[in-house]
Amino acid sequence: MKRLKDLLKSNERTNAVFAGYCIGDFTKRQSNILAFLLLLSRHNKEYIAYVPELCDFEYCGISRTKVKEELLKLEAANVINWDREKMLFQINYHADEWKVKATPYFNQKGLSQLIDLNTTC
Repeated sequence: MKRLKDLLKSNERTNAVFAGYCIGDFTKRQSNILAFLLLLSRHNKEYIAYVPELCDFEYCGISRTKVKEELLKLEAANVINWDREKMLFQINYHADEWKVKATPYFNQKGLSQLIDLNTTC
């Protein structure tokens, strides 16, 4: 069986998003959108999610009256890219480029120690 460290390296894109997600101070709606896009985009090589209609975000609990506002905020924060013509969404896998405030209790050293503890399993 592969060691966890090897598995983490093989899923670097996803891990970058999870790290940014854990550190970022996202609203519940934004969190649901990110999880939804991650779920949909994992099924192709380009990590792009096709969501034909904004009302489709209701599948992740975001009403059609609120979704556009949240998508615009995520786009402005450089968390997602949104091609409005084709209705394609891509998460920016460079979480260090996100313009998102960190959670108030974030501690880089502590998080690094926890990750190290979990990669030696």
